[in-house]
Amino acid sequence: MRRLKKWLYGEIGGGETLVYKMVWEWIFLLKNLLNLPNKLGTRKKIKKYFKTHDIIRVQVGCGDNLLKGFLNTDFLGKVSINITKKLPFSNNSVHLIYSNHTVEHIYHEQFKNFLKEAYRVLKQGGIHIISTPSIEKLTKSVYYNPSLKKKIMRTHTNHNEEIDSATLINRIVHMRYMHKFLYDFDCINRLAKKYKHSKAVLITNPDLIPDEAIRKNIKDRGFENDGITETYMLVK
Repeated sequence: MRRLKKWLYGEIGGGETLVYKMVWEWIFLLKNLLNLPNKLGTRKKIKKYFKTHDIIRVQVGCGDNLLKGFLNTDFLGKVSINITKKLPFSNNSVHLIYSNHTVEHIYHEQFKNFLKEAYRVLKQGGIHIISTPSIEKLTKSVYYNPSLKKKIMRTHTNHNEEIDSATLINRIVHMRYMHKFLYDFDCINRLAKKYKHSKAVLITNPDLIPDEAIRKNIKDRGFENDGITETYMLVK
């Protein structure tokens, strides 16, 4: 079982092999098929949410992380939304979009489309908050912050396993977790400007986030102290 787990994590036999990718894709396709009933009912649930809420707050890629007052969506969830495609919302209809540890699981071109779609559906002055692993923060933590490196090692290595810094970084970037692309603020800021957002901000203090539920969520999950994650706020 341990050997199978290591292989699925991409650490035996080459994590980027076609077989490795196909295994995970088949698992994903099976889950997607089983989620068909939720997909068929998604538009009705979205319509009901819009009718019963004055402030439209959408969380994408929520998994089990449900936020009160939000339209909690996930590709494999009860409200099924695919953020790599056109979002099922009208122009200028959403006040806030939030994701945590989601966008790193889609390809860079898909993320750019998501930003364009988010801009389209947001109201003027609406905000888009993204918590995601930062390749800059990860690198700085591993090479220049011994205490954070030790913490990251505990989280992302097996029991009594000894690895080097380069292996740790590659493991987080692509070898585990099906990550496709990691960002930093420079990249997010450039794309925000390209897709017409008025500004992008790196949130260094969760208390500055203008939504109580998201502030609490980020604090509870310890994102600002994990040595990897950064939070960005884009404003339309």
